[in-house]
Amino acid sequence: MFVDEAVAVFDADASVRLIVEHECLHMLFGDSVLVRFKKSNSGGVGSNIPTQRVMDFIEPEARIPGLLTDIAKVELCYALDEFEANVTDVSVVARNRDRRLWAYSIAPVETGAVMPIAGRAARSPATADVLAFPKAAPRPQDDSDRPAVTPKVASNVKKNEEKDE
Repeated sequence: MFVDEAVAVFDADASVRLIVEHECLHMLFGDSVLVRFKKSNSGGVGSNIPTQRVMDFIEPEARIPGLLTDIAKVELCYALDEFEANVTDVSVVARNRDRRLWAYSIAPVETGAVMPIAGRAARSPATADVLAFPKAAPRPQDDSDRPAVTPKVASNVKKNEEKDE
């Protein structure tokens, strides 16, 4: 959701270059700061699958192919609530591999709906699937005189064995 808003705000700005590659949006501000949009993990940095492209971004000294060598790389990370239904914070984050170097919040969000990603349904308590279990048959009010299990009686076992012969 905020990615679309960022594109709308910066699309007409000549000093901002929008780079869309491999289903990922980057924004290059003034040929000096490269920003990518990521969901925050528990460590407060963008959640990633470690591909070579990701490693180039999260390694501060690594060069990103096709861009200048002297570029600062930061993430615009969004955090979700425990149900992944609402955005709770948006922060600018600088990292060194898996370690957060610094971060600051730019948009604490009181409420904000998460837009579903294609092929993945948004989850929330209101829309979650509920598994209903069948109810057990009601028990009699007073069943203290009935055994919980009816044991086999030895005389019944002998009678059954005689029938088998």
